[in-house]
Amino acid sequence: MKFIFFTLVLLSFAAQAQQNLICRNEIMYDRDLREIHRFTFASHCQKAIQQSRQFRGYFCDNELMLTEQGHRLRQFTFSSHCERALMQSLNTHRLFCDESDLIGRYGLVRQFTFSSECSQAIQSVTPMGQLCDDSVMLNVYQGEIFRFNFTSECKEALATARNYRGRFCEDGMLYDHFGRILSQHRSQGSCLSFLRGEG
Repeated sequence: MKFIFFTLVLLSFAAQAQQNLICRNEIMYDRDLREIHRFTFASHCQKAIQQSRQFRGYFCDNELMLTEQGHRLRQFTFSSHCERALMQSLNTHRLFCDESDLIGRYGLVRQFTFSSECSQAIQSVTPMGQLCDDSVMLNVYQGEIFRFNFTSECKEALATARNYRGRFCEDGMLYDHFGRILSQHRSQGSCLSFLRGEG
C-alpha cells in the first residue's frame, strides 16, 4: 500500500513538472511568467504545450523545434519533418535526425554522410550516451571521446561499453564513458578480465 501511495506521489510531481508552461493568447510563458515563445495563433500555442508534455519538453512551431526553455533546437524544411523528429526523440537521450544530422537536447551532435547512418546511430547509442561514427567513438553530451584505428574496434568497444556502464578497454587502458583513463593494465586481455571481474 505504501508503495502504491509513493508511486502516486511521484506521478503527481511528474505531472506538475510538465505543467510549467501556460499560454496567454499566442504567447507561451513558463510558470514564472517569462516569455518562452510567440506563436502566430493561440491554437498553435496550446498544441505546443500538449507536444511538450508528450515529448518531454520538445515542441514544434511549424518547422521550428524548440525546448520548453525556449531554446531553438532545429529549423526544419517542413513542419511535417519537425513532427516526425518529435516522434523520433522519444528515446533515452532525446536524440533525433534531420536528414544526416544527429541532434540532441543541446544542438548538433554529429553530421553523418547519409541519413540512414544517423538513424542507425540512434539505435546503437549505449545507456551512457556513446556511439560510433566509423572509427570514432563519441558521447552525445560531449562529442568525440576516442579515435580507434578501425571501425570494427570502435564497434567492439561500444559493445563492451554497453555491458559495463560505459567503460571499455583499448591497448590495456580502461576508459570511462567520457574517454577518461580509469586504470592501466598489462594487455588488452588483462584489462577486459579486470573489467569483467569488477562488473
